[in-house]
Parts: sequence; C-alpha cells; structure tokens
Amino acid sequence: MRFRTLDRMHPIIIFDALEVKIRDADSRMVKSKVVYVAVGFLRDSVREVLGLWIVQCEGAKF
Repeated sequence: MRFRTLDRMHPIIIFDALEVKIRDADSRMVKSKVVYVAVGFLRDSVREVLGLWIVQCEGAKF
C-alpha cells in the first residue's frame, strides 16, 4: 500500500458508490460488490481521488 500527502483543504468532497460485478477467482462465480469513491476538489479546479473502498453491499452504515 502506498501513501501520499494530501493538501490541507478540499473545499468540496464528493462521495459516490458504483456497483460492479466481479468474478471470484476461487469459486468462479460472479458477485456484486460496491466501490465507494471519495473525490476532493481544490480551489484551482483540480480533482484528487482521496480514496477507494470495496465492500460486499451498499448501505448507509459505510
């Protein structure tokens, strides 16, 4: 895992979820998983992906 330093301030941060179908390498079955994405916008309109998380299902508790 690689870490990088982030800017101190992101005036706008957007969280979104994307449902994807993934084939499990062991069972060869297709499973649905959710990828959460956090995108931060800087003052000069530059976008940065702040994080990606893969979970089994979408929900408000994440």
